[in-house]
Amino acid sequence: MAMSPALILPPELPIYAQFKRLVQSQRALMFAGVPGVGKSLMLQQAAHLAHASGRVLHQMQWDVSRTAFELHPYVLARYPEVDGVTHPMVRKAVGMWARQALLDWHQAHPHAEHLLLGELPLIGNRFIELVQHRTDEVEALLAAPEVKFVVPAPSKEIRAAIEKARAASIANPRDDNEKWDAPPNVLQMLWDDVYQMAVRTGITNDIDPTYSPDVYLGAFDALLVHRNTEHIYIDMHLKPTESAYILPPIASELKATPDEVEALIKLVETTWTVTEVSKMVATWYVV
Repeated sequence: MAMSPALILPPELPIYAQFKRLVQSQRALMFAGVPGVGKSLMLQQAAHLAHASGRVLHQMQWDVSRTAFELHPYVLARYPEVDGVTHPMVRKAVGMWARQALLDWHQAHPHAEHLLLGELPLIGNRFIELVQHRTDEVEALLAAPEVKFVVPAPSKEIRAAIEKARAASIANPRDDNEKWDAPPNVLQMLWDDVYQMAVRTGITNDIDPTYSPDVYLGAFDALLVHRNTEHIYIDMHLKPTESAYILPPIASELKATPDEVEALIKLVETTWTVTEVSKMVATWYVV
């Protein structure tokens, strides 16, 4: 099958071989990292390679999943997004939904040709439930060798270029999904969360709070201690030919139904207070 012109990974470089191995061998590839490290582009590149390899693609993306919650009338009236930040009650409900949704997908698509591509920020309790060790039915799947949590790690130079491109794409989106991207102030806030977590847990004692690939990878390795992980080092300028959200055919996109949204939000409300959930979200890094 011919490769898509949107596939921009240079075939002669190790990153291409790394991606090809991953898309041919894994049941699920979960791209983890803060916004602004190239997760969406890396997922898109994996999708094109997987599609060319004959895999049937499915997607689980934080922005899509949380939007299904945030736009529900019950949620809008009680827990609206403020300055681009998702309410803690919503973050908790989305995480609870995600574990069950992953198990449901696995059972509905048992054959080897199916590949799930996930995008997980983790920081600030955004899908963090997927990396927490629990004694439920989905834990064995999440910890299985064929489910890989992939961490893109751009150099400082590439991270700065990504942030610049993000600001431009929000101002002039090429795709509707780009409208939902985290704005520059949220990118900085989320990196601050990573840095503070790394300092608090002893991963770094560096007093420089700016983005560092080493601190970033150390923090995410700690978050993914219960999962099979792989790093992707990005030290080259990749120039997408289209929005990173434009993918080859996707058989299904995992997101909650309106009834599931309302039921989960009400379950969170009856289980914890807003204050209790906010405290849990503040210690999101405990896995």
